Amino acid sequence: MNNENISNFDTIPIDLFIPDKIKLATVVKNELSTSFGEVTAEWVDCPDLTQEPFNLAAPGLGGDATLLDIGGTANIFPFRQLKIYDFKNILNQLNRSQNNNFIIGGGLSTQPMTLNYGHLIMNGTFAPVANEIIAVSNKSRFAFRNRFNDQGEEEQFALEILNNPFSKCHMYGNFFVSQGLREQVLKVEAKERTGHDFIEAIQRGISRIFPSKLFSNLIVVQL
Repeated sequence: MNNENISNFDTIPIDLFIPDKIKLATVVKNELSTSFGEVTAEWVDCPDLTQEPFNLAAPGLGGDATLLDIGGTANIFPFRQLKIYDFKNILNQLNRSQNNNFIIGGGLSTQPMTLNYGHLIMNGTFAPVANEIIAVSNKSRFAFRNRFNDQGEEEQFALEILNNPFSKCHMYGNFFVSQGLREQVLKVEAKERTGHDFIEAIQRGISRIFPSKLFSNLIVVQL
């Protein structure tokens, strides 16, 4: 297995479709109404997402939003290659390091101390570069299989809080990057399910009304 820290890499920018806000809210509400008894979908000022029940590292989702698709399964099959992608390097290469950045999403990673493989649940902020340093404030999680605990007893899974400045993804990942600003967001509430689940219903409505479109600025937080 090859270990490789990726500091220079190719990027492929893709312009994404941004729908009309009112039309998007209508599409979401109409589709969810076919699968839920009570539905609301409206644009509102973003609440402070650092508070309960969200507990994100930044107060909002707005500001220069970007989707990142890092690496891929080719780094795992047919032969595993330990490629390490540092978000600080990525922000530098995307010319974003002069501003605040908020990154959420998921990917494969290794536990910083033991190098156990697991899933990175990214939730961190990156301050503007100062004296060639990008400070990281981390509220991320790392989910991994821990075969034995300190007492020698077998455990299936564990969830670790990463409150250190860990800022790396291994092999692959999908992430949403913004400046963490509190701008307007689409608030969706659905109760009394009678058909498709929440995510599937939204996807069905969007794909039917906006066929063959790649979307930007759409984040679904399912509590």
